Amino acid sequence: MKDDPPDSDLRRLRAYVWLIGFSYTCATAAIAAPSVRATYTDVPPTIDGVLDDACWARAEPTGEFAQYRPTYGNPPSESTEGRVGYDYTTLYIAFDCSIANTGEIIGSETQRDEGFYSDDHVGVYLDTFFDRRNAYAFFTNPLATQRDMRILNEGLGSSGRRGGDTSWDGTWEVRTERLDDRWTAEMAIPFSELRFDAKGDVWGINFWRGVEISEEDLTWADIGSRQYNISRFGDLHGLEIAKLETGQGLLLTPYSTLSPRKRASEDFEVAPKAGLDLRYPLTSLTMDVTLNPDYAQIEADPAEVNLSDIERRFAEKRPFFLEGGDLYRTPIEVFYTRRVEDLETGAKIAGRLGSQSVALMTTQATPFNEEDALREGRSNFTAARYQRDVGSRLGVGLVGVNKYSPDDTRARDRTHGAGGADVTLRLPHDINMVAQAVGNWTREQDWETDRAFLIQGERRSNTFRSGFRYFDTGRNFDSEAGFIPRLNRRGPGASVEYRLQRDGLVRRVSSELSGQRLTDADGVLMEESAEVDFMLSVSDFTVFFGPERRLHRDEDENVVYTDETVDLFFGWFPPRHISARVFNSVGYRDGERSWFMSPNVSLKPTEAFSLEYSMQREIRRPTSRSDWRQEWRVQRLQARYQFTQRSFLSGSAEMTADDESRFFVLYGSEYRPKSFFFIVYNEIHEEGETDRALFVKLSYQAKL
Repeated sequence: MKDDPPDSDLRRLRAYVWLIGFSYTCATAAIAAPSVRATYTDVPPTIDGVLDDACWARAEPTGEFAQYRPTYGNPPSESTEGRVGYDYTTLYIAFDCSIANTGEIIGSETQRDEGFYSDDHVGVYLDTFFDRRNAYAFFTNPLATQRDMRILNEGLGSSGRRGGDTSWDGTWEVRTERLDDRWTAEMAIPFSELRFDAKGDVWGINFWRGVEISEEDLTWADIGSRQYNISRFGDLHGLEIAKLETGQGLLLTPYSTLSPRKRASEDFEVAPKAGLDLRYPLTSLTMDVTLNPDYAQIEADPAEVNLSDIERRFAEKRPFFLEGGDLYRTPIEVFYTRRVEDLETGAKIAGRLGSQSVALMTTQATPFNEEDALREGRSNFTAARYQRDVGSRLGVGLVGVNKYSPDDTRARDRTHGAGGADVTLRLPHDINMVAQAVGNWTREQDWETDRAFLIQGERRSNTFRSGFRYFDTGRNFDSEAGFIPRLNRRGPGASVEYRLQRDGLVRRVSSELSGQRLTDADGVLMEESAEVDFMLSVSDFTVFFGPERRLHRDEDENVVYTDETVDLFFGWFPPRHISARVFNSVGYRDGERSWFMSPNVSLKPTEAFSLEYSMQREIRRPTSRSDWRQEWRVQRLQARYQFTQRSFLSGSAEMTADDESRFFVLYGSEYRPKSFFFIVYNEIHEEGETDRALFVKLSYQAKL
């Protein structure tokens, strides 16, 4: 075939595979882990944040934590202890956090799942299958704001940002209390919210604390250079796992909606609607079905200036896709759930069976865009994912997706899919390797196929990180159901980073050098880039400076551009009430002078109320002219008021330079676990027309 990889590429791929196999034989035993025992109680603690219950007096303390940052392994400036208790329905976690001056306790974030970047916080990680790879995480700040997430495969091998997936939300309870010389937290996590090995007797665990005033992150286990180094977590003993009650049973969540709507050129209409979600949780698996779902309460993606020539990836927000959706996030992402647009029905199963993770999903959906819907019709998406642990350091997986559009006007019974295998390998000295090879298939008139592969490695320490990457997507490779931003590209990329965090006036210093070189299948140079980044944090101020030189070819115009830009960032992040930042990118882009600016100001006058203003603006001018033109501008104002942990009011107003605007207001209340009441007002002005809609949704979860 014309697009087969040349011999040099095959030799390179064989060398990479040999390197992985050789590296695997060099793996050494894991570091000895600390342990803590969970204490059974007949009388559960009152979850009020005060650690005066009898069960806490009997529970075994964890012992002291150590610094993760700024100086790994150093003693902390403040003392911290964790304790674990349980009854047969619930796991209880307690934190006792000493602090010399309670006026220095910082808590400002009230929105669930937001990062506690400027708050004191505590958290616990639970490796419930004791596979040393995957974990749940439960965090809170002094305001008892919840942040929960799932971590898969230690955050390695994901196509997105490294770290935990906060799209997973469990039903759990937390309360905090501020005392004279400390603050305390109590968590109650039902076992019904966790999937675990019913035949196991040990869980992995780690405790975490952030002390904002001294900018310290503290860890209980000796985890090395990565916060999600689950293989080095401690051990949780004492749980009588065979006796734990998971509350299994069919969960039904019927819901009804009412949506009065007025489009500019159409009559007023009222559109009642009803739907149903079903969930059947097992000890290690969860099955879900959704019928006629409606997600009008989810705010639309914000308009953003895209300075890159590749598609922007947006986070998934729809509840049906969240649990188990992170399993599909492979380096070459052949299934991107946002491609499933107007979901009509769906069914899925996801979870873990021993050393194996499995996920299977099937959906029926149509495109949101009317023209695309007429051309494509209804499509079925079927996706499957399988992962298996091989020993303590090697993981292998399979992934596949197929999109079937029987009424597509381009070809009857049109089929498009992709699938392949991936490998993750954790080596000594914090070296990690990931590789994946996939193929795709398309049937319109005839079958067409192509392939892609990727290999990447990284070594990370507390101050130094280096990584490399090589990927190759064939000339005709594509995945309509995936997110693969660069097609018909092959080539290497590498980066080196040095980062130092310390006490004192100068808190952080970092520098990174990165670059890549990409050609197409014929060897034509398509992109070559080099970038150097510098970052400095002094007290509450952060400065970033990043010059970049990038050569890239515009295939439509068959023109080669050499972009030379400098990124500049200035930020002010005091502990309370306000933060301000501005990002600029100036230089030459696509043959023109370009200046992009993005100021942002966040106000937090009270613990319950927050206000944020942001703007993005790009102006350009040809090098031969002196007058600038506005390429893009968008302004956005967001506000939120948190009545309680389960009740809030939020709103946003957005306006572009073309006088297009969007206004969104949402009141939401979780009036009982997993049962919601929403009122939404949405107004859109576009191309001289106005669309107004009021949306009311009520859902109620019942257990059978």
